[in-house]
Amino acid sequence: MSFQDEMKQIFLRVAAGEVEPKEWEAWWNSNRPKLEETLNQGDRGRLMPALWNASYYWMVKTQSGVAYYFHAQGRPVKVSDYYEKKMLEEEERERQKAMEGYHRDTAPARKRWEVYLESHPTDMIAFDWKSLLGTPAGQKPARDFAYKHVRETEQWKECGEELKLRLKENLQAKIAPVTKAYGIKTPGQDLGDL
Repeated sequence: MSFQDEMKQIFLRVAAGEVEPKEWEAWWNSNRPKLEETLNQGDRGRLMPALWNASYYWMVKTQSGVAYYFHAQGRPVKVSDYYEKKMLEEEERERQKAMEGYHRDTAPARKRWEVYLESHPTDMIAFDWKSLLGTPAGQKPARDFAYKHVRETEQWKECGEELKLRLKENLQAKIAPVTKAYGIKTPGQDLGDL
């Protein structure tokens, strides 16, 4: 089997999620000179980024690099979600470990604080907030507006006609002189009118 075939076989295994991070790292390091000859710099960077270490987070990156490699060759492959699931489990373990470390490191300070709180009980503060509810003495009560008979249909029509009339007056008084002054042709206007 040629190195090209061996490389493609392990790439397919990575796409299927069958290669563990340590195994991938060992294979990559043992074949580094051949990989530098076979792959271009972009592919090498996608398959084995500079900060790569043996974790499932980096295997997700490597797997996406493998998918890109085959896609660029016109042979797209389906990738497994195995590395992504393992990455999430790994992140959860690291998060739990960090929280345990935090609680362990802050336990002495929390203990001192709890002892302080026990020796200094808090005083109860009485605040009569119910007496502050309602309208203040000098303020008038809010007005109620009756919205039952605001406008009739005829009144709305009259308002609309009034609005159209005002718009027409504005056009004639303000916009028409500007269009004439600058020689702007308005829709429906003949050039001879200017």
